[in-house]
This record gives sequence, C-alpha cells and structure tokens, in this order.
Amino acid sequence: MRTTKTRIGFTSAALGLVLGLGLPASAAHLTAPALCGVWRVVPSPSPGTQAYLFGVSGATQSDVHAVGNAYSVPSYPSLIERWTGRAWRTDPHPNPGNDSDTLRAVDARTAADVWAVGDWADFNGAPETQPLIEHWNGSRWARMASLIGGPTANPLYGVTAIAADDAWAVGQKYDFDDHFGYTLGLHWDGSTWTPVSTPIVSGSSQNTLYAVAAVSASDVWAVGSYTDDQTGTTHPLTEHWDGLAWSIVTPEDSGTGNVLFSVSVVGPDDVWAVGTTGASQGSALAEHWDGTSWTIVPTPPVPGATVSYFRGVTAVSSTDVWAVGLHDPYPYSTLIEHWDGTSWSLVDSPGAGQLQSVTSVGDGHLWAVGNTNEGTTLIEGDRECR
Repeated sequence: MRTTKTRIGFTSAALGLVLGLGLPASAAHLTAPALCGVWRVVPSPSPGTQAYLFGVSGATQSDVHAVGNAYSVPSYPSLIERWTGRAWRTDPHPNPGNDSDTLRAVDARTAADVWAVGDWADFNGAPETQPLIEHWNGSRWARMASLIGGPTANPLYGVTAIAADDAWAVGQKYDFDDHFGYTLGLHWDGSTWTPVSTPIVSGSSQNTLYAVAAVSASDVWAVGSYTDDQTGTTHPLTEHWDGLAWSIVTPEDSGTGNVLFSVSVVGPDDVWAVGTTGASQGSALAEHWDGTSWTIVPTPPVPGATVSYFRGVTAVSSTDVWAVGLHDPYPYSTLIEHWDGTSWSLVDSPGAGQLQSVTSVGDGHLWAVGNTNEGTTLIEGDRECR
C-alpha cells in the first residue's frame, strides 16, 4: 500500500489551510501512545516564529518523517522532523531558496528510501516558485534536481514511491503569460526526475494535482481540482496512470465546488480520495473507487460546525481507513474520522487547529500532523489494537 500525505499551498483556486501544535525545542520526547484507539498530542519541535507540518510518512515505527516549513525572519525555511521511536527531532536538510522553502509531502518506501517534495523561491533573483525535491538515504537528506524550470511556477504537492527506480511527484505548472494552471507530473526512473504529460480538463483555467498514490507501477492515481473557465466553479479532478499514459477519470461531482486533497489505495478496486464539498466553505468529502467508478460516500456532520474539510487520508485495509482535517467554529478544531468498511464515523481528536496529513506505519500505529491555531507544529499519535 502506498499512501500520499499532502499539504496544499495553493497557487490555484483552492484553500490555504494549515495547522499545528508543539513545544519549542530541538527535540521533544514522549513515548508513543499506548492506549488502544486513543489519539494523543505528541510533543514536537516548533522552530522559528511559526511552524507548520504538511505531510507525514514512515517505513517503520522508529523511523517516521514529517515535513513542512517554519517562519524565521526574514525567510521561510523548510522543516523536516523525524520520529526516532522515542522523540520527534528536527533533521538538517538543504534549503535552496533565500526567501521561501516549503516541503509539502513525503513518502517513505523504506527506511533508506524517502522522498519529500515541495517548492522554493528566491524573490530577489527568480520570482517563480520552483520544484523542491529531497531524498533521505537512511542517514542524510540531499536535494535532487528535476528537468523542469523556466518562467513558470512549479510547486509540487504530492509524492509516492513504488520502487527504487519508480516514483511520482505531482503539482501544478502555472504559466504567468497566459495565467493558466496546468497539471504537473514528474517521474523518477532511478537517476532523473523527468516531466511526464498529464492531461487538463477542456474548458478549464486552473488545473492542479494535490496528491498521488500507487497500487502498482501500472496503476497510479492522482487527485486535485480544476476551475471552470466560464463559471469559475471548482470541480474535483482524478487522473490515472496505466503504465503508458495519464488519463482523466471523471469523479462524482456534487457541483458545489468540490476539491480532492489526498488519495490512498488498498487495491485496484479499493481507492479513497478525500477533500471538501466547497472551495471556500463546505463539508468533508470522501469518494471511493470500486474498480469501475468514483462515488461520493456520505460522511457524518460535525455537531455545531458549518465548515469541515478532509486534508489527508490513509487506507490501512478495506475496513480500516482514516481521514483527517479540521472544522469550525474558529478557533478551528482538528477532525478525525474512521471508515470501518460500512460507514464513516467521528473519532475524538484532542488537538486544536488543523490536521493536514495522516499515515499508518504498518503495525497499527497512526500519525497525523498539522499545526495549531497559533502557528506551531501539531502531531497526534494513535496505537490501534488490531
């Protein structure tokens, strides 16, 4: 199973919601939650004036990575934190931009093969946002080049690693000349990240892919949104790689401004995508692929809330799927819901703020990351009894 964990920094028509909670320190210690089924806030470093986590992934229980950025006057360096089995610690890594670096997603195939993607900018030199790709080899992070650039903004929002020579990253290519947003896909073949053609919706003006997940090398899903050029309405977007080319597979659309932010796979006929039913205001949205079509699956209303969003999803099995996000009223509260194979249900979440991403380490241990309403890192952990 491959799962994407995505934070969106929206250069197109979608929201920019972020969240977190933590303790300012180079390392924060707390033994992983031991109570079965109970989510707890786990202390984490929160460097700078503000810090945000947008993605999380782990290959083992003692090697989990979370990525984001931190605000330190006068720049915004990217942020990587790692769970060692006992504590969350910050990891040194490259920051190429003088003004802004953000890592928005991470995927750990193994403990020695981890990819993180995002974007960087040097506003004094090259105002265009360029893709940022970094790799962890088990001992250090290194920046990796991509064969893309020019007078366009190229942020990356999602990544998935299938094999040592097979990985995908997705995002948006924004052309400043025609003010058009194109879907962006990059492929890793073991030596180079190369752009691969991804389709756009006819009659659209903004197309963005926010997340990607793979069943196999010939069965890969990417999700996002596009904006209708005539009405300005936002619609969900799903694309599929069959081993030869990417194609659009139309999802179910309520017509209310749906956006899909995250995707996770169980198998060829069992894929989940989550987001919101409204680009500015809406309710948590879950869609399921059964091998033939995408269908909206009802989610329970949040008591007292008028706005709720899913920002991340991880599918452990067909009867064990988790989605995270936020809901109003402000100050925002974190949102966690669980799919048991029959229906979605609300789960108590202790954090105040927003959760951006969730992952299962594979032993029943779950991690969710984001930020508090005050702009500090937020990490929640759960140990399920299975």
